[in-house]
Amino acid sequence: MTPQQLEERLLKLPHEIFLANEEAIKAGEDFQKVKAEYEDSLDSEYLKLKARNEKSTVKELEAMARQVTQEKRLAVIIQEAKLLSLKNKAEKLKTAFMACQSAIKLRAVEMSSIGG
Repeated sequence: MTPQQLEERLLKLPHEIFLANEEAIKAGEDFQKVKAEYEDSLDSEYLKLKARNEKSTVKELEAMARQVTQEKRLAVIIQEAKLLSLKNKAEKLKTAFMACQSAIKLRAVEMSSIGG
């Protein structure tokens, strides 16, 4: 990377990190919302099944409720994966920023050591 490219990247990265963190926060909120909806739906289905199947065991009722709410569970899994992906993106950008800073510091030391 040329010094100019390095400087441009160093100037752009803080904004990119900010945006990635904002996206991760939004994804975290969405994940919590979807998770709460799933848990409410699961509880509701469990109670409905329990009222209709008084002789069923707790495990059987839980399994039946999970089957009914499987689509919402998949939505939770997808949202969680999105959240983790965005968190990883933010961390990757932070690492890139630190690498750019280190490269600039290294070049400054090199320049001072050769008298430039």
